[in-house]
Amino acid sequence: AAHFGRAFQIADDLGDMEQDLANDRAPNIANALGREEAAAMFYEEINLFEETLDKLSFHSEDLNALVQMLVHQVNHSPYTK
Repeated sequence: AAHFGRAFQIADDLGDMEQDLANDRAPNIANALGREEAAAMFYEEINLFEETLDKLSFHSEDLNALVQMLVHQVNHSPYTK
């Protein structure tokens, strides 16, 4: 759950980069690290999450769909290109 939660937060932060900067909000992790490093951290967390599911032999179509949704969001973010 920790790996998925971190990946989710990083994906959200990548999507909010411009808005957070424009509104003088405290820097999110993507703004603090930069988009490339934040995206790399996102993929690391996703990989660790999937490895943990494999170790536990816990496979779920619903979890896979959530992972794919996050990956799609990060891949199509204007800040990760």
